[in-house]
Amino acid sequence: MIIVVINGAYFPNEWEFIGYNPEEDIDGKLPDFKHKQHNWLIEHFGDYHHNDNNPRLKEHQKYNGRMKFLLERGYKTLILWEHEVKKHPISEIANRIKEYFYK
Repeated sequence: MIIVVINGAYFPNEWEFIGYNPEEDIDGKLPDFKHKQHNWLIEHFGDYHHNDNNPRLKEHQKYNGRMKFLLERGYKTLILWEHEVKKHPISEIANRIKEYFYK
């Protein structure tokens, strides 16, 4: 769903999926999407795998730890949670991205 928002009509050719490309890592971490011209990132956090109450998570996998890690490296980052993406229509997700990065 996020790929549809980012690479579809809302932000054509502005973002790229880098989540599985080790050449794009940021100090060993692979965010999901990176803006092609700015130091902007979008992370899609699964509710189970990034739940702060999960004792197996390392600090950089939790919300605050990930935000701090990326900010220290110069990236403005938006984290979209799985439950948010499932709950809201594509247009609302696009508006959230616009408000966060483009205003």
